Amino acid sequence: MAMNTRKLLHSLGALTDLGVEISSSHDFDEVVQASLHTLLGTLAIKKGAISRYSSKPGQLKIIAAKGLKDAVGSRVNVDQDEVDRLIARSGPVDLAAERNGLAHFVRRNGESLRRLRAAAVVPMVARGELMGVIFLSEKFSGEDYDSEDLAIIGTISRHIGVAIYNHRLLVSIRRRAEENKRLYRELRDTYQNTIRAFAAAIDLKDAYTKGHSDRVARYSEAIAREMGVEGQELEHISVAGYLHDIG
Repeated sequence: MAMNTRKLLHSLGALTDLGVEISSSHDFDEVVQASLHTLLGTLAIKKGAISRYSSKPGQLKIIAAKGLKDAVGSRVNVDQDEVDRLIARSGPVDLAAERNGLAHFVRRNGESLRRLRAAAVVPMVARGELMGVIFLSEKFSGEDYDSEDLAIIGTISRHIGVAIYNHRLLVSIRRRAEENKRLYRELRDTYQNTIRAFAAAIDLKDAYTKGHSDRVARYSEAIAREMGVEGQELEHISVAGYLHDIG
């Protein structure tokens, strides 16, 4: 079997494994780590790392690494102009190339890139946004990345970028849901406190009825709960108890 055919079949198998991993219910960090192993193993690359982009501050935080001691958690600075350049790229960027468009990025982060053994960087873009960057070392063979390698790297990086985008979207949805729950609880507490204050003000007009509305509300709620009433209906019964004398 020709070398190109074997590489193609191996790459297709790797993409299948990657698709299964990304769509699994595994922990996000595990998915990213497994995706990195798939990419490096497919092309026999020595070392690599996956970073996630954060705009405030402009940083690439390493979230997965292979063959790089203490790399996870480290950060590489990136400014908005460099982010725009990375988004505009259609594939891997050779850091040794004279006209790679990232000369300032390479100079400013020279020490960090050396620690990451980075020979190439691969921007991961989803929906026009930079999700992060993959840092790749040289191949075990010492050969340069050919056009087929670059195509495979580009395809796998897009898959990983989509996984990061989906994770970010899920986290955002969860955060908004929690915020909405908190706002609802505050609104409900304010409403209930207003009802209690209103009922107390009415009861104070007569010393005989002082605390009467509060007792009716508590007794009504207790009786309703024993009858199996729950949720909003139980809350409505309590409110009705507070307000029953207004008429």
